[in-house]
Amino acid sequence: MATIDINEYESDVYDEELAFLNAIQSRFLNLHQQVPVEYEDPDVKRLTEAMASFMAKGRIAGRKQIDQLHLRVFHQLLPYLSSPLASMGLLQANTRALTEAASIKKHTAFSIDTEEGEHAEYRCLHAMPLQPITLNKVGVKQSSNHSANSEQSVILNLKALNRMPGQLNHLPLFLNFNDNYTLSLQLKDQLSQRLISVTAFFDDNTESEGHFSFGTCDSANDISELHPVDELRRFFQLPQQENYLNLYFDEAPAQWKQCQIELKLNRRWPQKLKLSPECFQLGVLAVENLLQEQAAPFTFDATQSIQPIRPPSTSPDLAISHCLGVYKGAIKKRDLIQPGILKGGNQAYELYYQQDSSVLIDIQFVEAFTAPIKITIDAIWHQPEFSQHLWQKLSTRTLHLDIPNLRFGLFSTPVPCLPLNTNDPHGLMELSLLKNKDFLTLEDILFLLENLGSVFKREYQSVKPLLKSLTVSGEKEEHYAFALHEHSAQHLPLVRTFFNKLEHLLTVWLANKDIRISIQNSVSEEYAKEPVTPTSEEHHFIPEEAMFVEKQTQTDKPLMVQEDSLMSVTPETLFFLGEDDGHEVQGVE
Repeated sequence: MATIDINEYESDVYDEELAFLNAIQSRFLNLHQQVPVEYEDPDVKRLTEAMASFMAKGRIAGRKQIDQLHLRVFHQLLPYLSSPLASMGLLQANTRALTEAASIKKHTAFSIDTEEGEHAEYRCLHAMPLQPITLNKVGVKQSSNHSANSEQSVILNLKALNRMPGQLNHLPLFLNFNDNYTLSLQLKDQLSQRLISVTAFFDDNTESEGHFSFGTCDSANDISELHPVDELRRFFQLPQQENYLNLYFDEAPAQWKQCQIELKLNRRWPQKLKLSPECFQLGVLAVENLLQEQAAPFTFDATQSIQPIRPPSTSPDLAISHCLGVYKGAIKKRDLIQPGILKGGNQAYELYYQQDSSVLIDIQFVEAFTAPIKITIDAIWHQPEFSQHLWQKLSTRTLHLDIPNLRFGLFSTPVPCLPLNTNDPHGLMELSLLKNKDFLTLEDILFLLENLGSVFKREYQSVKPLLKSLTVSGEKEEHYAFALHEHSAQHLPLVRTFFNKLEHLLTVWLANKDIRISIQNSVSEEYAKEPVTPTSEEHHFIPEEAMFVEKQTQTDKPLMVQEDSLMSVTPETLFFLGEDDGHEVQGVE
């Protein structure tokens, strides 16, 4: 006799239903003792067990329907929180052999491959200009005035690798300090506080005034297509994507050999923060494992309403990230079918997201019963299985890009993907209810941040234990005052960046609310005053007595440095806020 495998939950439900039937039998026997009923008869037992199994299956099916309804409503109301987060990473272009200037367009495709033949397609997040140039010298131009507030300049020396390197209309410099995100943020923080102007000097003393920006490698008029919450989720998945210093020069010559870029500062550069060419990387671009493809089309005849959405036959390893549109007909002539949240009933569809990352589509189209229709689906896909191979030795190559002598390599190991939101239906409902609250407590904020995906998984993992308490005050403008536990001064840029993103999130999340966040820091005196005497061999620093240093050869293995012993933040960068009176205080142990 064949047996059916059941899980623990199904077994518990069956036992509950069987106990319920046995209780009914016992009550019936007590009320009607004169009725002869043989409960120990094998046929009666089998009938009772069959009824219990039928009731258990109905109960489980009903529970799944309710859970699926909650999940479907969640995906419809908060699609920017429910979609998976694709793998992301950083690539770097080798432009030394380029014959002329080129550019990488937004969403240009790359392939990251393993030695075993596994591969995944990534696309770049932003456009990237590429030129045959190299940054060979970096230094600080000393000021005659040695006071703390005297102006200084950071000098970047660029060298052209051919006669026509092209105009420096947009020069994105990726800020990287020893491959450490926290230290790189300190470099970015010091530059953003001090930098006031940018000027480029070319060989024939041609001078070009420029302007600058910090953040992503965006062109000045690039407009994001993402929901603001989705943008924040992707930021925390790969926060390094905003570590760019973008320089723009409107009247730069196309032909030059040497270029000296002067970054003018409003005060002296910290002596303990030594600059080198490795701090300003050229040709680094952020990529994500997303691609837009059409799902495998199918013919719908209304005999089976629910159909699985299958990836294209050429890429069976793809998993759907989010659906762009469902259409009736072929590519050249097709009509949009509206989702059920906009139009219920006939000629509408619903999506059912499964725990295994697969997606089912429920189409309501009565006319298809007499005249079957062809269904096509446009979607964004990713490759979650490839995240299992990120620990292996990887290489990268371009796809559909014809630029001679251009090579790419991995700048850092990609981060793995995160699956669909796996909260139970009650958790999803609680998350949805946060949209309607007047203000959020500290527990609410932590719950929201946990559901963004990767906020506390890597770079910002150390911020969560620092959150001590929260006070909320104000009516028209809500003031969120956070008190932090004692922490190292080196973490101040990390903390500031985190709360800047949190303020943006709360402004978007709480409708019709003006949000202001302040921080009451408790910086450890031990870390704030700790002397630092690093060696240039350990950290690739420029010696203090030298103005310039030639670019050093990078080692295959990144040097590991403890953050708290590398460098201290200068006193002028520290900020403290006094306590604020409020009406809501929450604490986290």
